Amino acid sequence: MGFLASLFGKKNPIKSISTDELKISEIQLKRKVEDIHSEIHRLELEEKHLIESGRVTESLSEKKSYSGQITYIRNQKTAKLANQSQIQNQLRSISNLIIIKEQWKDLPENVKRVLIETPPEKMENYLVEMMFDTKSAADQRDLIIHMTNDMVNTGADSQEDEEGILPELLAPVRESGPSTQEVKNKTKKEFE
Repeated sequence: MGFLASLFGKKNPIKSISTDELKISEIQLKRKVEDIHSEIHRLELEEKHLIESGRVTESLSEKKSYSGQITYIRNQKTAKLANQSQIQNQLRSISNLIIIKEQWKDLPENVKRVLIETPPEKMENYLVEMMFDTKSAADQRDLIIHMTNDMVNTGADSQEDEEGILPELLAPVRESGPSTQEVKNKTKKEFE
């Protein structure tokens, strides 16, 4: 289950939550990203200190101890980075959703319909990829329209393939006349 689906269930996020509530979620996610960033920085400083301490010690057993501690810190840092990446994707989804809601009145009706009918999981995939916040208002609208065209065309391509091939497969088998070889043999016998 994606982030939007966990927040909204099967409801469409555009209709089910206000812009103010989305902005509160956006602030909370930004805070989480900052907290994780601070924690990663702290781990990096701790790792650097352990590396320096491990280099100056003469004891092999102490070096092994430092090595284990450094490995543990690096694993923690990797986990924090993965968590930060996931939260940044959630933040981008929410930020882009806010922009869509702010642009709502200027969007064409067919675009609004696609956005309303799109399930949260599918919408989230598109919202994570888009970078609406770095664009002007006109560019944002163009990107939203482009995104909805992609949403519609992605589902339509496989449907068109099915609709193009399936009728061909379901068509009744026609009784054919004599084969080309039979016609050639008959014509050959007539000339003999």
